[in-house]
Amino acid sequence: MSDLVYRNQSELQKAVAQKLSHVQFSLITIDGKDGSGKSRLASSLAKTLSGIHIEVDQYWNENESGYIEHIRYGELVKDLENSRWDYPIVIIEGICLLDIIARIGVKQYVSIYVKRVRPNGLWADGLLHFDPNRTADQLIADRKDQRLEWATLEDLGVNKDKLSREGLDEEIIRYHYRRLPHETSDFVYERYEMDV
Repeated sequence: MSDLVYRNQSELQKAVAQKLSHVQFSLITIDGKDGSGKSRLASSLAKTLSGIHIEVDQYWNENESGYIEHIRYGELVKDLENSRWDYPIVIIEGICLLDIIARIGVKQYVSIYVKRVRPNGLWADGLLHFDPNRTADQLIADRKDQRLEWATLEDLGVNKDKLSREGLDEEIIRYHYRRLPHETSDFVYERYEMDV
């Protein structure tokens, strides 16, 4: 697990700036579950470091079931290449980001993982996407059962809108088990839910 865990955004920004003080160009990646605060952190870092913020979701064909296979990689690579000539710092953020940057063959200089943390200090999305006591398949099966139960409880039957995230959720779970981004990033930013 990363020893560099921050709960204060300005302290994290100072630490990142210090790490970048000796480089002319840098790619910063910000990973985390959707809704964790990645975009907010990326925008703030871009402003502080005179960089540019690129959001991978802008290159996602949203109507598909899944994420990594449905990114418009050609456009993303072109925009990354163009950005690096105009900005000393490029900040790219999104879910499953380690897999995405591996596909396009770029190397990050700084990696940050954002955790949405509850007021009681527990990782809000932790056991939903990674449980060290269970396998990914067990977690995925439970999530599917839970979705069906919600649909039944709401007397909606199996609602396509409710279940449309199924492929995406499965992909996020498998990604967390395979890559352990919450443990291997250079920095972890614990954003408390009250910090929204």
